[in-house]
Amino acid sequence: MIGTHRLLQDDVKFKDLGLLIIDEEHRFGVRAKEKIRTVKKDVDTIYLSATPIPRTLSMALSGFKDISVIRTPPEGRLETKTYVSVYSEDVIRRAIDFELSRNGQVFYLFNRIDGIEEKAKQLKSIFPSANIEIAHGKLKPKQIEKRLIDFIQKRIDILVSTSIVETGIDIPSANTLIVERADLFGLAQLYHLRGRIGRGNIQAYCYLLLPEKITENAHKRIDAVLRFTRPGSGLKISMEDMRIRGAGNILGVEQSGYLKAVGYEMYIKLLQEVFQEETGSEEKTPVIQVDLDSYIPESFIKDPSERMNLYMIVSKADVPEIEQIKEYLTRFHAGVPEAVLVYLDVEKLKKAAKNMGFKKIQISKR
Repeated sequence: MIGTHRLLQDDVKFKDLGLLIIDEEHRFGVRAKEKIRTVKKDVDTIYLSATPIPRTLSMALSGFKDISVIRTPPEGRLETKTYVSVYSEDVIRRAIDFELSRNGQVFYLFNRIDGIEEKAKQLKSIFPSANIEIAHGKLKPKQIEKRLIDFIQKRIDILVSTSIVETGIDIPSANTLIVERADLFGLAQLYHLRGRIGRGNIQAYCYLLLPEKITENAHKRIDAVLRFTRPGSGLKISMEDMRIRGAGNILGVEQSGYLKAVGYEMYIKLLQEVFQEETGSEEKTPVIQVDLDSYIPESFIKDPSERMNLYMIVSKADVPEIEQIKEYLTRFHAGVPEAVLVYLDVEKLKKAAKNMGFKKIQISKR
């Protein structure tokens, strides 16, 4: 059975549910996802998403869920060129002029229903010969469907819409996206919106328009969108989203938050210890207290997903494997920070101490 949120209603019954696939996982709340899983105990579940929410990604990285990543983009897919600008009619005019001159189409994101018609009229005054229509959630379903079909069939040049076009629309001839007030969109949302263009082998352009002043978190989101532009960057976007918003509450319904209080590595360590204690799946890891910096600095590995990947590899490695990692880093990276070397030595000591039955080791500088 394939369905929408309608499958969550109490009157929907399953004869023998064997596999549950939740597509676009980031669009469902925790209660919704867990409710459908109660239909049958221990049902096998696959979560699909280009940008999993921080809570889901955190659970995958901590071992609560298995994770599989498809990194290879479709053949021929080009990287979308992304630009940031203070709102400017001149930028809008040049961007749309260029797209229409190559017989293409434009998505114009205006995420406020109040005023969307005025925005369409404003664009019509600039481009009187263009066919411009609007799309938003208050239109009747048949109206939305007709306008999307007209857009797909190139009867519309510029579609002024809210974020309802975020997913599920594949139009190879639409290769310019303009997002007004991009600072008000979430990081994953901006990534998905940008994914509406560049669906073929034609160079696509995304313009993020901002007011003069934006918040610090908005700065971080826009910066991440500019850094991760390659097709298949969803995992990196999700890692950055988790870093900005927090990892969420594993036992509650919060899908983000709490991360800044203790840091991601400590948060995962605490979760794993509780998980192991409750399930009895593994002996408790010895506590190693050392009066030295012991971590992987951002200045050494800037990419958050690569840095997290190294943490995960080291956590699962044995002593000889950690030594091999250390040799590799010192051979191929000039000037490995002392904090990294201490971190690797501490991890080796932790593995050895566990095998020898130690519960706690304290090391001081003296």
